[in-house]
Amino acid sequence: ACSKGNEHPCPGVEASHILTQASTQQEFENAQDTAEVIIAKLKNGHSFSDLALQYGSDGTKTQGGNLGWFTRGMMVQPFEDSCYNATINKPLIVKTQFGVHVVNVTGKKDIPCN
Repeated sequence: ACSKGNEHPCPGVEASHILTQASTQQEFENAQDTAEVIIAKLKNGHSFSDLALQYGSDGTKTQGGNLGWFTRGMMVQPFEDSCYNATINKPLIVKTQFGVHVVNVTGKKDIPCN
């Protein structure tokens, strides 16, 4: 019989992001400026999905920036740490090797470990 003992839940987070890609110092500075503009627009009531479509640069832009649910080890470290430490629905700016992300954590719960 197959044991189901290792399907214990892991703390998971659900998040959306808007990535401004960057690789050079100048691009990172520009991306940081863009991220701050996005945060300001969010505070003024713009919808995250509209801004994702306008500013996003990866495959999630047409899905409102939605990354879905994930557990530890699935995202790059600074991104993951920021998501786990974030307050739900309080967007924040995270830098990774890919660029500058505006991240909105939309949920936290235990989910099946991957």
